[in-house]
Amino acid sequence: MMSLLEVTHARAFSVAAAMKESHLLELKSRIDLLVATGASFREAETTLRPLCAAIQKDREESV
Repeated sequence: MMSLLEVTHARAFSVAAAMKESHLLELKSRIDLLVATGASFREAETTLRPLCAAIQKDREESV
């Protein structure tokens, strides 16, 4: 049986594999900036939410 960490890790890679490279690069860039500036979890969530919504919308439109 897989641990919660292993399941989360596997899901994250599955999601990443299904994303467009441009979306991955934008997400990585923003996450790197948040980490570099010491943003809190809530600040990161607030900052990333619009990008994630746009990625989801783009994904739904391309299906």
